[in-house]
Formats: sequence, C-alpha cells, structure tokens
Amino acid sequence: MSLIHVKNDWLIDHSHSLALFERAKEPKELHIIDIPGNYHADRIFLQASERIEPLIRRFLTDRLAAAKS
Repeated sequence: MSLIHVKNDWLIDHSHSLALFERAKEPKELHIIDIPGNYHADRIFLQASERIEPLIRRFLTDRLAAAKS
C-alpha cells in the first residue's frame, strides 16, 4: 500500500493516513507531501504531479519486480 497525503489537506487530516499506515502490513509506504495550499485528492496531481508521479511509479515498479521474483 502506498499512501500519499497532502499535509494541509482541507478535507481529511493527514493523521488519518498515518493511522492507516501504522496498521497496514508490508509492503507499505507513507508520503506526507508539504506543498503550499490545502489540497485534497481532487487537485493534488494538478499542484504537485512532479513530486507524486515518481513515488507512484517507483512503488509500482518495485511491486512488479517483487511479484516476478
């Protein structure tokens, strides 16, 4: 599981992602993104795609590699 959450999310506080992360089994990642503004998932790709896309690509690449071995 890979969680990506904006630190100042206007709808859901990032502490919710932290709680989910703490209870999740491996493999897991948590990324709290500190960007100007208070965006939720509805705008995060528009505001921070250069930071988020590499995280998603790396997570998926790592999971695919693990599945093949």
